[in-house]
Amino acid sequence: MLMRTLKMTFWVYYDHLGKLLVANLVCVCALLVPIAFAHAAFVHGELGSVLWVSMPLVVIACVVLLPILHVGLLWLIKELLETRDGSLKTFFAGMRKFGGRAVVLAILFGLTSLFLLSSIWFYGARISASWPLMGYTLSAAAAWAQLLLLLMATLTPPALVNKDAGVFNALKMALVLVVDNPVFAFMLFVHAALLMAFSLFPPVLLFCSFAPLAALQGSAYEILSRKYAAIRTWQANGQTADKPLDIDFGDDNDEYLCRGFRDLLFPWKE
Repeated sequence: MLMRTLKMTFWVYYDHLGKLLVANLVCVCALLVPIAFAHAAFVHGELGSVLWVSMPLVVIACVVLLPILHVGLLWLIKELLETRDGSLKTFFAGMRKFGGRAVVLAILFGLTSLFLLSSIWFYGARISASWPLMGYTLSAAAAWAQLLLLLMATLTPPALVNKDAGVFNALKMALVLVVDNPVFAFMLFVHAALLMAFSLFPPVLLFCSFAPLAALQGSAYEILSRKYAAIRTWQANGQTADKPLDIDFGDDNDEYLCRGFRDLLFPWKE
């Protein structure tokens, strides 16, 4: 599934490069405004201005603006996957439609992650000094919970957008997908982390940072949806096994998955 996800991500971005470049640029410019003010306060201000101006602006950028922009991109990716065409109006419509829920999710993930990371340190450094077995066990449990949270964070936003779900329904959906597809979820998280690290370079950040990540997440959710739809169809035809060994996902008829390297070099040839 991972290779199909990466292939779909590439062709979605390739086919709709203009729209996604513009959407990515809008995201970067929107985030640069509070970050620029925060940087100015940090460089030229006193300690008080750093604490009372810079930090709230950074929090606004990371906890409010970034999730809203991200769900707008995911809504656009959903339209591109379903209709093979889309408009930047969809990007802005997605921000309005899912922005509030995205902010709530970001706050929940942030607070939970802060709690788990502090638990890893507290149990590993403090409790283990007196009760080593209990301290290291609890620290390891918190570390595994943090890993699960990171894997869920990769799939929760596309679940929210594609299912038009509430916050807790999106979290439940992401948890089920991670538990049922642990290897795929982990590899998806690794690729998302590498993509975000690569996006730190200024030229890449400007044009190919947020939109490719949304394309990756949206494509992953689409591939998972097709998997479960195919399994339901397979079982409805009288099969009794939990999962089929060989499923026809219809990739030969999918515009994003039926192309290869030749189509990249000679897109005008059929």
